[in-house]
Amino acid sequence: MSEAVQAGDLVHISDTAGTWVVEEIRSGIALLRDGEDRRISSRVSKLTVVRRSGGAV
Repeated sequence: MSEAVQAGDLVHISDTAGTWVVEEIRSGIALLRDGEDRRISSRVSKLTVVRRSGGAV
């Protein structure tokens, strides 16, 4: 559920390939970083959590 996205979560954006780490959330917009250190932003409603930040790695 997109409302439950939190900083540190690994997420997938509905219209992109790959996964992103949530760095920060402000006013419904998430700041995201990928494995190559690229950064983008996306509406939280377009995100699906792949792995929670508090989970075992």
